[in-house]
Formats: sequence, structure tokens, C-alpha cells
Amino acid sequence: MNFLSNIKRFAADKINQVSNEGLIPVPSVNNTGYSALGYLKSLAGNLGKPFAIQSNPETNNFLQNTIDAASKSDGKVTFNQNIKDKDAYDSLGSNIANKAFGRYQGNVNKAGEVIVKDDYDTNRSVNWHKNRVLSGKDKEGNQLGLKDRGISAISAVHKFMDNRGLTNARPYGTEVNIGIVKPKSILPSPASIPTINKPQYIVKSGDTLASIANRMDVDVNDLAKRNNIANANLINIGQTIV
Repeated sequence: MNFLSNIKRFAADKINQVSNEGLIPVPSVNNTGYSALGYLKSLAGNLGKPFAIQSNPETNNFLQNTIDAASKSDGKVTFNQNIKDKDAYDSLGSNIANKAFGRYQGNVNKAGEVIVKDDYDTNRSVNWHKNRVLSGKDKEGNQLGLKDRGISAISAVHKFMDNRGLTNARPYGTEVNIGIVKPKSILPSPASIPTINKPQYIVKSGDTLASIANRMDVDVNDLAKRNNIANANLINIGQTIV
């Protein structure tokens, strides 16, 4: 009897896994790949549900940066255009990985993990995206680059299919753990962070930790240690260096 119960439980767990995130692992290499795979799985609708998109260190670091920059209250983490750190939102929002989750509100569990209910949505209408593609300009009349026009082109296709119920709205899973809220007890105290001649720096495209260390006139290893950076070759646009 117990054997049959275990079989049923195993089957139920597998069915739940497929419905939540998928059963067949599909690796992603970087932020662009993670977002692209989510787009393709969403377009595949029910046919894409068995495939589970795997995260990667670059995406994990990026999502953690969004959590660090987000507004936090009442057990919720909110990342959108209304957060206090506007510069961080602008920098992180320009990253292609932000197309995976975009603006979100996550619940914080007892372990401090941020759980979001993924909803792959372009947030804009088909016509909004089509106008950007055809005119090459945003609503303020500013010229758009090829990347922005390309994103709007694929977003228009997605929105068109989504409006007809043909997409899988949650390609990464019904509930996804995207990172943790760092307890204040493990964060450096203000007194331990040198501030004299050590201004904050927001990482921009093309920056390396070595170039930032040279700009700040400090040793790169000391800078990595001060900012709790385990891999000096892995920093993200929008990350704050002190």
C-alpha cells in the first residue's frame, strides 16, 4: 500500500513540476539567452511547457541586483519605475535580462527568498510596439537604435499571440525564486565602509572592476573584498561599487 502511495506521490510531484517549471532542463548561457529562451517557450504555448529553462550565474547576479535596488516593505519586494533608486532602475531596466521578468512584485518567505509569480508580458499593445518599429522613434520623438526596434518587433508578435490565448504566460514557472533579501545583520555597517576619497560608482557598459579600481585609485583586490565580489570578472551594469 505504501509502495502504491509513493508511486502516486512521485507522479503527482512530477506533474506539478511540469506544470510549474517543466521537466526537461534547457540550459541558458547568459542574460540574453535566458530571456530569449523564455520568449520562445512562451510562444510555443502548451508545447513548450515540458521544458525547464535553467538559470545561469549572470542572470542570477542580475536578478539579485534588482532585489537589492528594489523597494521593500510588509514582506514584499517591488521592482518597477517607482523605486527610490531611479538611476539603478534605469540601468537595470536597460539590460536585456529585464525582459524576462520586467517589473515585478515578489513575496519574501521565512528564509528571505524572493518568490515571484512570473508573467511573461510585454506590458504594451501591439500598435505601441508597431509604431516604434515603423517610425524608429519613441513617443517623445527620440531616435531608437536597432536593438530597441528589434525588441519591439518581437514584443509585437508576442503580444499579438498573447491576445489570442496562444502563449504560455509563465515560461519560467508559476513561482520562481529569484534571489534573497540580504539581512541587515550581514551587510557592512556604514562605519566599516571608507567614504573619504571613496565615492560610489555605478557600473556602466564596458566597465571592468580593474578599470573602476584604477578610477578610484585603489587596489582591485581590495575593491573586490570591500564590495563582497567573489569573482572580479563578474560585475553588472547598474551595480554600485563603493
